[in-house]
Amino acid sequence: MDELVAVRLRDGRTAVARATVHRHSPLRRAVSGVVSVGTGFLVALLLLPIPGLHFFSTWMFPLFGLVVGGYLATKRGDVASVSTTCPACSADIVLPGGPIEASMWRACSGCGAPLELRV
Repeated sequence: MDELVAVRLRDGRTAVARATVHRHSPLRRAVSGVVSVGTGFLVALLLLPIPGLHFFSTWMFPLFGLVVGGYLATKRGDVASVSTTCPACSADIVLPGGPIEASMWRACSGCGAPLELRV
């Protein structure tokens, strides 16, 4: 869904940008986390009968599932693309997206100025 977001320079100058934002609901985040943890335990259980491999798989896959599950459970969403005018050089730019984080910094493709993306 397209949303209006802010792009800010370090000196405080801002510009309005249009971004494609995909937000994850709390239910989706919880289900993704639980499925990841469950998959780690299931893979470890399936690899248990294999000699030699069971020394590593019994703790490695559940731990990996917990780490990935924790990441997925706290991931708020994704930004696909951002189109705006750079507040430093006034060039029309398209910034790459990524996961929604507290601090999202991108660089202007025209002048290289660091831009903070605020969703």
